[in-house]
Amino acid sequence: MKNYKLKSYQKNAIEFALKHPKSALLLPTGAGKTLCTLLYLQVLNEPAIVIVPASVKEVWLDENKKFNLNLDIVTDCRATGKILLVSYDWLKYNSEVLDDYNIIVCDEGHLIADTETDRYKNLSKTIRSKKRVLLLAGYPVENRLNEIFMLSLITDVLGKNYYAFLYRYFNVIKHQNHIIKTIPKKGSFDLIINQIKDFVYIVDKSEVVPEDVKKETVIIRFPLTELQRNIINQLVEFGSYCDDDMNIVCKNQLTVFSKVMQIISGFVYDTNNEQELYPIYLKCENPKLKILQKIVDDRRNFLLWYLFDCEGEILKSFESRCRLSKIQSDSRGLNLQSYDFAIYFSMPLSGGMFMQSVDRLYRMGRIKDVISIVLVPEGEFGTKLLQMLDRKQKLTKKFIDELLRVKV
Repeated sequence: MKNYKLKSYQKNAIEFALKHPKSALLLPTGAGKTLCTLLYLQVLNEPAIVIVPASVKEVWLDENKKFNLNLDIVTDCRATGKILLVSYDWLKYNSEVLDDYNIIVCDEGHLIADTETDRYKNLSKTIRSKKRVLLLAGYPVENRLNEIFMLSLITDVLGKNYYAFLYRYFNVIKHQNHIIKTIPKKGSFDLIINQIKDFVYIVDKSEVVPEDVKKETVIIRFPLTELQRNIINQLVEFGSYCDDDMNIVCKNQLTVFSKVMQIISGFVYDTNNEQELYPIYLKCENPKLKILQKIVDDRRNFLLWYLFDCEGEILKSFESRCRLSKIQSDSRGLNLQSYDFAIYFSMPLSGGMFMQSVDRLYRMGRIKDVISIVLVPEGEFGTKLLQMLDRKQKLTKKFIDELLRVKV
């Protein structure tokens, strides 16, 4: 590797992974976890499979080239190469390829936290028998504490059965036989932290970004039109779509919730046809778009985050002056520190995803402060959104702070 000197925490991360065959590197955004992992694989010099979100595959290839590591990486399982780089989506239909490798790396490990997903089921079948497993994550807990069960893929300290884990550490609330909420039992938080601490390496964000570089979040509320309010009220009457933490209580209500969010962005649905999934853009007044135009004014070179594809379509008129980024994909793996001003046309519902997206700008090499503006509707629904995001961010921060404390 040429023209780059590893930071002390990067050296320590690589040493930890080499010393612990099954471990997790919890490195904040911008700390260089991709580089650390590539160097880890270079030292091992054995066949390995690296599983990543599809949106960051190019990032891994670019890092290999940027630092002249010359690792033999291929993206096609039919090609000859020492390291196979694939996406979680690809693995869903090709999980048998895992049998060919004894070293597995999972980037953005929180994506396998949901035990009901195919990605978790496919990995859990074989991963525990592997020689080496390395999980990578910036924020291991993004919404709820039970997401930490992803670490069951590298250690048995939390158990192997998800439901046994839930009932051991949480009070479980059900609705029509569906688990809708889990509340940690007294002492569970500290117990989980102490059980996993020996299997993870974690870095404080202050080691990555200078403390004198600040980040600020500004909330701007906007009104809804009478038409929007009426349609939302009709949809909400369809059912109690979520609890106070925005946990969906049944599948068809997830569609209702998505519709409400998109109506807030200026779309309507045919409320007489519950099968209708395609939004219709309101050609009349759109308060959210109007406030966005006022904020942007003649500003250039900013980041504009959106949540739904239909929002991306109506925001294309801003594309010549900014970077349009979908939160679900671009909040992972990309270096966006050339921007210091970001606007959230829609607020992400995941605390960790919001923090990840902010940290795309607020990362190693940052010299200017970062300002993030979040557009939130006036009224009870907007207030609940803000309260939910605040709770989730506090949980994420508390988990990281406590883990850092016990690791000292």
